[in-house]
Amino acid sequence: MNALATKTSKIKLSSHIRKLFYSPKEFGRILGKSEKTILRWDERGDFPFPRYDFGERSSGWLISDVEKWLNSRASKKDKT
Repeated sequence: MNALATKTSKIKLSSHIRKLFYSPKEFGRILGKSEKTILRWDERGDFPFPRYDFGERSSGWLISDVEKWLNSRASKKDKT
């Protein structure tokens, strides 16, 4: 099975490739929420995209996935 198809995929990435991902802390800053809240929401399945694990204490979301999700939420708010 493709590693990108799983909810949390363990992958090893170099630091320059990690710049393609938001950490829980960075994602929290964008939403104005704590890192713990972001991780809790992820565990609940609130995000329609996967979180990737880079190691034992490192994970993140593709920036492109987050931006698409944020844009879709913004366009839904504009329509209401």
